[in-house]
Amino acid sequence: MRATYTLLSGLTLALLSGHHVQAQVQVSVAPRVGLNIASIAAKPADKYLKDGALLGAQYGVALNAQFGRFAVQPALLLSQKGSKVAYSYVDGPFSKKGTLTTKLTYFEVPLNAVYSTGGEYGLLVLAGPYLGVGLKGEDHLKYTASYMGSNVPQEEDTNVKFVAQAERDYTQHYARKLDWGINAGLGFKAKALQVQASYGVGLGNIIPNGPDNQRPGDRVRNRVLQFSAAYFFRLRG
Repeated sequence: MRATYTLLSGLTLALLSGHHVQAQVQVSVAPRVGLNIASIAAKPADKYLKDGALLGAQYGVALNAQFGRFAVQPALLLSQKGSKVAYSYVDGPFSKKGTLTTKLTYFEVPLNAVYSTGGEYGLLVLAGPYLGVGLKGEDHLKYTASYMGSNVPQEEDTNVKFVAQAERDYTQHYARKLDWGINAGLGFKAKALQVQASYGVGLGNIIPNGPDNQRPGDRVRNRVLQFSAAYFFRLRG
């Protein structure tokens, strides 16, 4: 009987505690828009390319589940990544100089843990993983070909196909379908408005396996500096 009473008491306390935690959770949803300053980190570095950055957009919806000063904040986003780099190739009297712009659009799901100071106004510290699925991509090469004093401007567009394994169609460029990594950053909240600045480090190699499923020798990863704003509407709590 004593054991039964102890068990019932424990269950009652657990239920009451669960109800208390549930009552403290504030859930809100927000439209989110932002700016990406994206680049690509390659190892080994391509000797014909000089690192540069690409401006892109991000937009979607974010959810915020607040537990006191802590929150879990997932989002569903369309995020534009890639790079814009200087291209230079010289072979004796022949040379090509210009820019190579790579645009990669992902459906991305970041899941951040957020700590906030203060009440309605305060600083935010955030970090968490993200998973991205490639939707579409394009390489645009704009250059001037020079030979013996003759200059000819040229432009080339090549689609980027997102795959797990590259095909044997060498007229097309390929990128790995899945991208994953971590984000970390800071922000500020003013009531329902949140403004954040974060840096995303891709951990997955975006070069896919070769046509015979061989692993790539080079490693290429996404990097992105993100600035975003979201205005939250409370759903419950």
